[in-house]
Amino acid sequence: MHSFQHRLSQAWKTAHANSILLRSTTTSHGDRIKLLQALVKPSLLYGVETWKLTPALLAKILTAERAFSRWCLRLTNRADTTGDEERDTANWIQWQTDSARRIANTSHKQKIERWHVTALRLHWNWAGKAARNKDTPNYRAATQHIKPSGRGRPQAHWEQLLRQFSTKEMTGGPDYWVQLAEDKTRWQSFSIFFVDFVETKILRADTRATLARDAVSIRQNITD
Repeated sequence: MHSFQHRLSQAWKTAHANSILLRSTTTSHGDRIKLLQALVKPSLLYGVETWKLTPALLAKILTAERAFSRWCLRLTNRADTTGDEERDTANWIQWQTDSARRIANTSHKQKIERWHVTALRLHWNWAGKAARNKDTPNYRAATQHIKPSGRGRPQAHWEQLLRQFSTKEMTGGPDYWVQLAEDKTRWQSFSIFFVDFVETKILRADTRATLARDAVSIRQNITD
């Protein structure tokens, strides 16, 4: 059982251990972001293939990416405190928005995969491998859906996103993804559709909105 907070703590330890490289003012923002991807992202997402990815957890991964990127690029809120709580809050929100767009543009320019996308892609790849290796513990863990007992909202299962993709996007049964995984080449070709499905239909509304603003900013930056 993974603990996101534990992985986050380990990732910050990795970041601080390499702070001279990651925060060097003599290195371009693009190169620093590349170093962040190589050193810190693997520490945060270690074992992500087996995590129970939920909209809330994916939002945390996106938030962590931005926090590390702001720290790495030294993007601090330089607005002076006015003493007016409402105005200060508005300034802080504007800084959060502006810095998020800057991170998105830098990542896109360097052709760097966003962290939540990496998590989904690795999740998809491991699911296909597990489904093809029948009669193994990984196969049983990936395909044996535990039916909820009692009342209340059922707990997230590892294959929850895959089952939703099977029924809502592929219009098949909940276990259709297992059949799809039997053809490795076809399975790999569907990875991009799985990521797009989660981004547009599964993520929380606030997460979808901030990713949409990132996309608009990137398009504007390209045309400028």
